[in-house]
Amino acid sequence: MRIRSVEARQAAAPRIRVAMVQSNIGGKELLLKGSAAIKVHQEMTRRLRREDPGLDLIVWSETAHQG
Repeated sequence: MRIRSVEARQAAAPRIRVAMVQSNIGGKELLLKGSAAIKVHQEMTRRLRREDPGLDLIVWSETAHQG
């Protein structure tokens, strides 16, 4: 019974739309290019928002910003 209850609650739960930005810039490149890498992530984020304005959340990888 418990599994059915959980599945029913999951099915009824509100959904969010999520996208992830992954630039494939390596660690050494991030250190060397710094702000240029941020600009790449910002542009990718803008493109995602244009292509799908219904997104609720856009996630960057943990290495996107060195600081």
